[in-house]
Amino acid sequence: MRKIISLMMGIFIVFGNTTQVLAFEISNVSNIYDLVKYEDELTDIKVVGDPKDGWVKVEDYKPKAYNFNFLNYGKKQKELDYEKLEKVEKKHFSTKDFELKVIDCYRNNNRYDVYGSNNNLKVHNEVNLYKAIQLANTYNSYVKENTSNKIVFRRSGEDSDFYCFQFNNFYKNVNTKKAAEQWVAQYSYSHVFNGKGQLAYNSYTAIKDIPAPWGIEPNSGGYFYKYSWYNDAYKKSYSYYDVDSSRFKFASDYKNNAYIFKAAVISNEVVEFGVMTAPDKNGDWILYCKDSQGFYTNSSVIPTSSYKSNGKYYPRENFELTLYITKDDRLLGHIKNASNTVNSTYLLKCKHINYNSPISFLDAVSFVPDEKYPNLENGAFFKNVIMKNSAVYRNGYQKLNFYANSGTVSNSFIYNNDVATYSRNGTSEIINISYEK
Repeated sequence: MRKIISLMMGIFIVFGNTTQVLAFEISNVSNIYDLVKYEDELTDIKVVGDPKDGWVKVEDYKPKAYNFNFLNYGKKQKELDYEKLEKVEKKHFSTKDFELKVIDCYRNNNRYDVYGSNNNLKVHNEVNLYKAIQLANTYNSYVKENTSNKIVFRRSGEDSDFYCFQFNNFYKNVNTKKAAEQWVAQYSYSHVFNGKGQLAYNSYTAIKDIPAPWGIEPNSGGYFYKYSWYNDAYKKSYSYYDVDSSRFKFASDYKNNAYIFKAAVISNEVVEFGVMTAPDKNGDWILYCKDSQGFYTNSSVIPTSSYKSNGKYYPRENFELTLYITKDDRLLGHIKNASNTVNSTYLLKCKHINYNSPISFLDAVSFVPDEKYPNLENGAFFKNVIMKNSAVYRNGYQKLNFYANSGTVSNSFIYNNDVATYSRNGTSEIINISYEK
């Protein structure tokens, strides 16, 4: 007698340098012995019952984090159609033995108990993983996932002690940097905490090439970086920011600062020019600069204000940023909004400025948790930021496209792909950053 059996499992499929997670439903298993094989190879499930009787029961199911290029079934092996699996959500991929249906990836509604070093319960049923780890703030205090009773973090005070997660699901504890780095390199939507409670590593999505180590900032939350080649011919960078269709929200008990900026990397110096907002700005985006003289803001230069509705802010006006070097060795930043109420140029200080020196331009959008221990489930977000018509100019006048995968780009990436996304539609690049659980 043939039974139709359905179970959920999380499987990782590798596309080039990008690791994606897809969740599948396996159904219509023609040979019930194959289901027992899945138990051994793919999941933490417990199969109860004897296949000889024509039935099994699935218990204690939880997906593992795996990286599979193929599925085994019976004595056969068949490589999956990666392109089809990457794109479909409602389509199916079938073999004669079973059917795969793409469904949503999962994030558990885990709850956590926090214990002190003497095993006394300090906090019960905390819903936020990051907050639970923050609350385990004394030596040898620890966090338990109360559904599985597993210890998912212990504060050892060591930065060589690592706890590996995907989404908010705990998988293992490792004690070498190499193993921690391999975890986030292999699995998307992953995080690694060290024994001090700090985010040591997060997974990222490389859009073009691999970012330099100094571009990786584990505690800076979600951000998008795009670097031009280090080139003595590039003299200017330009972008138009369509923010009147964006929205942002701050957490009630955590601080996040939002930034949209351009930067010039000259020698070992980075000069930033852009706009920022924070909870105390009441939705106003103000000019900020970071150069050899330090970090400073100008609250009188407001390219766009925002209106507030139901706790969310909506910017009113679009603007453009230009960063360029002149033949008399000056680095200038220009900002202009759509209504022309802001239209100004600013001199930026740079120790190594020289018109003939190589320069790399950076475009960035970030939503930075301004706290010692970032909480990436604090409920804040910065969504639908649209950067248009980005370009770099060779020798100041020859316009070249400057999108994330353009030939002018050396590397571009979304850091922390559990909270940030990037997409492109023609001349528009769209960035979303969300700390909603």
